[in-house]
Amino acid sequence: MKIVGPISLTLISYGCHSQQKNPYEQDGYYISTQSQSNDRVKKLGLDKPSEDASYILNIRKLSIPNIKHDTTNTDSGINRNNSIKEFDKGAIIVLKSDTPLNGMKVWDVLQSVGLRWGDGDLFHWENPSRDYGDDQLFSVWTTTDPGYFLPESIKAGEMNPDNLIFGFSIPRDADPENVFEAMVKAIKYCQKRLGGKILDQNGQPFDEASERKAVLSIIKKMNDKGIKPGSDKALMMY
Repeated sequence: MKIVGPISLTLISYGCHSQQKNPYEQDGYYISTQSQSNDRVKKLGLDKPSEDASYILNIRKLSIPNIKHDTTNTDSGINRNNSIKEFDKGAIIVLKSDTPLNGMKVWDVLQSVGLRWGDGDLFHWENPSRDYGDDQLFSVWTTTDPGYFLPESIKAGEMNPDNLIFGFSIPRDADPENVFEAMVKAIKYCQKRLGGKILDQNGQPFDEASERKAVLSIIKKMNDKGIKPGSDKALMMY
């Protein structure tokens, strides 16, 4: 059974060429400013994590090109119609529990590892560069209804997800190779504190070496075609 498939969140896109609705697709993407999000969290007393494990998501280990967006690019030949579907893949890892996880603890753990709650009511590792790649390096959502995390529902004990899904679009990511490594470490930290099993997007036990090889293969093939992940060209195509 496939646990998670294509999602479309405006800024994050997995398998967006598929016409078939996937039952695990994330609907809707609500954009709010980070300051608005921070205010909501602070008012509910959900702004202070119990641990500081933010060292796991070390931006100093990233290698993001220092290239500014080319706002003058008007090449109409670069568009989604010319994209290579083989590259339109997401790196996805699932933390699955047999019983519902405590929502308050989930919120605390995700904040502890250095993720920030915000756009789409999801948790994100934000891209430190505003000039290259997507705004988020990877995001965390769930298939538990409604699929996202409302702090008010978490505080009231009404949202207790039975899985956490970590993922990003490989062609749109600013540094997919190193982000994948950080995401693996982040989900292992979450498993240590929350329990559960780490699975791939097909619901099978996560094979780290195999998944890493798949990510690196897409990166290499993209570069061979002159499409660098996170570049303006890639952002226009995927």
